This record gives sequence, structure tokens and C-alpha cells, in this order.
Amino acid sequence: MAWLSQVGQAAEERNVMNNSAYIDDLLRWGSRSTPTTVVQRGTQQEIIIGFDRFQLAHLLGLTAP
Repeated sequence: MAWLSQVGQAAEERNVMNNSAYIDDLLRWGSRSTPTTVVQRGTQQEIIIGFDRFQLAHLLGLTAP
């Protein structure tokens, strides 16, 4: 989350400890771990399980970190 802010990308943080419905979202996306990042591109979603700065930069059209 901090990295996304540093590169100027807006993001919504969802804490599974505060809302059990977010766990359902993780499972629907095929994830059982955090962080799980969803990049919305039009009607498609790209799911990144774990923190992968290079994949995030690629999907967001940023210069590689």
C-alpha cells in the first residue's frame, strides 16, 4: 500500500481482520493470503497475490522500480 502511494497510485486498503466479507473476496479471487492486489483494467481484473513490485508497475504502466 505504501509503495502504491509513493508512485502516486490511488488504492483502497481492505483489512480482513476488520471485515470478514473481505475474506470472501480473497477466496473468490483464488487467494488465501495478503497482500492480494486487484488491478481493475476496464472490465477485467488482474489479481496479484503477494507483493510483486515489478508486476504491479507493469500492470499500472509505470517505469520499472
